[in-house]
Amino acid sequence: MAVPDKPFDAAAFDAKVAESNARFQDAIKNEKFTARKPVLRDLANQFKAEAAHLRKKASAGKITKALAAEMKRDINTNFDNAIAKKTE
Repeated sequence: MAVPDKPFDAAAFDAKVAESNARFQDAIKNEKFTARKPVLRDLANQFKAEAAHLRKKASAGKITKALAAEMKRDINTNFDNAIAKKTE
């Protein structure tokens, strides 16, 4: 993943992104409420955009601790909204 002060591991990052994309797709596929699927798709697309942004910054060596924390918080919020809290 992208960690400040460490070399960017593109393969590890891409593997985590692929795993997360698969989790979003599973959540969309398994969603029982049709009206919720567009919301899940929007969150999945937002995740993809954030991952692409983070990858670009990390590849250029421009990951700061503040950016890493902000992106992690945003991505975790998306997962909470899309996957973890859907069972409530």
